[in-house]
Amino acid sequence: MPMLANPRWEKFCQAYVRGDTAGNGKASYLAAGYGSSNINSAHVKAYALLKRPEVQQRLGELRQEAMRDNIEATKDTKARLGLGPEAVLAEYARIAFANVLDYMRFNEAGEPVANFARINRDQAAGIAEITIDTVTKGRGEAAEKVRRVRIKLDKRAALADLGRHFGLFVPVKNPEPAIDPAAEAEMERRIAVAIREIAEERMARAAVSFVTPPPPAPN
Repeated sequence: MPMLANPRWEKFCQAYVRGDTAGNGKASYLAAGYGSSNINSAHVKAYALLKRPEVQQRLGELRQEAMRDNIEATKDTKARLGLGPEAVLAEYARIAFANVLDYMRFNEAGEPVANFARINRDQAAGIAEITIDTVTKGRGEAAEKVRRVRIKLDKRAALADLGRHFGLFVPVKNPEPAIDPAAEAEMERRIAVAIREIAEERMARAAVSFVTPPPPAPN
């Protein structure tokens, strides 16, 4: 469908789909050039204009055009920035497989010391947080200020996301325990035997307690 013959209707449709007044009937109606004298009833007239079949058809066309423009703009942005699934996975991998040894060295005393001079951009992607502060080491005259550097990596979240992407974590719904039928039958037999033995022992004790002792032998 070409542009609407009524220029104000066309402008109204353009304003309703794009720009600051998009989705606002009253503001689009006023932006289309309808005078300020109609401001009090602009929302009513805008509603009536939106009900017109030719306006609805034109709005649908303009929305499709806007959607295509957004898709093309997104493609251009992604291509310009080098974005894509491969780039996202690569960044996840840099974070997930970061190693603290990439950011430190050991001094002559064997103590770990932060060393950022030799890390590259890919290694830096694995650092979630760096905290640098100064602490007092020792007491009295032997006290000295020591700079302390803390490096925080966030490997677990990145590894979990990569694992889910590659299907490593498959949820099991209502897992059935693996039971050996023979072992289950043997266990039931042993329990039955134990119950029977306990019952027989209790019955024997009860019979002994009810036996009348023999009379004493005459002198």
